[in-house]
Amino acid sequence: MHLFLFLGLCSVTSVALAKPDLKLPFPDGESWVLTRAYTTGTHTNYGTWADDRYALDFVEAGCLSMGKPVLAAADGVVEVQSFVDQSGYGINLLINHGGGYKSRYAHLASIAVPNGKAVKQGEQIGVVGNTGYVLGSACPQSPGMHLYFALYYNGVGVKPEPISGYSGLVAGKSYTSDNAGQDSYEYNGSLVACAGPVVGGADTGWLYACYDVGKRFAQGETVYALVRIENIKRSHRFRVRAYKNNTYQWEWAANWNYVGAEGWQYSHFWPALSNPAVGKWELKIDVDTGGGFKLIDSVQFFIE
Repeated sequence: MHLFLFLGLCSVTSVALAKPDLKLPFPDGESWVLTRAYTTGTHTNYGTWADDRYALDFVEAGCLSMGKPVLAAADGVVEVQSFVDQSGYGINLLINHGGGYKSRYAHLASIAVPNGKAVKQGEQIGVVGNTGYVLGSACPQSPGMHLYFALYYNGVGVKPEPISGYSGLVAGKSYTSDNAGQDSYEYNGSLVACAGPVVGGADTGWLYACYDVGKRFAQGETVYALVRIENIKRSHRFRVRAYKNNTYQWEWAANWNYVGAEGWQYSHFWPALSNPAVGKWELKIDVDTGGGFKLIDSVQFFIE
């Protein structure tokens, strides 16, 4: 399997000035447990814009949350606060939603957006980590890793409710996100199957192509499925699923490709089907931008 990404620019969006309509800050459709709720343990008042009496801690079982996308709970402008606060929030940032409201996301592994960037609800702003003052034992590799979230109004902590339709949040309960956000990429129907090698690079302006595009290939040939997405606004990963004669055979998923401060312009994916058996084949290509894999296209061909 091969994957290529080209660093480019993403657009700046407008800022909401009303009280934010909050969504849970983790991927759409996923259910995370609220491990610590209001006024418990370290969730106390540390001062202006650090009043954590109504902060929330979310995590999945074991180490599943580690490295997962952290999403903006509402539209706003990023205020990067600290990369080295190991005695407290760790790697963290604030989003200014306007109207006196700001939200904080803490204990991150990394931040994916620069200070001053306008972001939309559902846009990835970082990844879950284990930085700062964290406690726990569920994940041996990263004890205490979790996603911290808090909402402030004019520097004072307030309950971040309703959030994804939930109110009266209670520790120990599981909450499901509906933070689907905006469209995170564009797809123009570029998927093809080909027997020739995939070529391209700097000399082609980072555009990729392959030879012998078709629907019928000889037994023993390696068949590639080349696809491209554009105008990428959030980190993403690809998956290919293979079917022969309408029967599932296997699947493979690529690693996350993290969008940095400037975003990505193009992304290409070309999984290879080596020495396929005679029959009718279909390769289905999925993309995940934080809410789970979703089919974008499929290509059918025959091995003869």
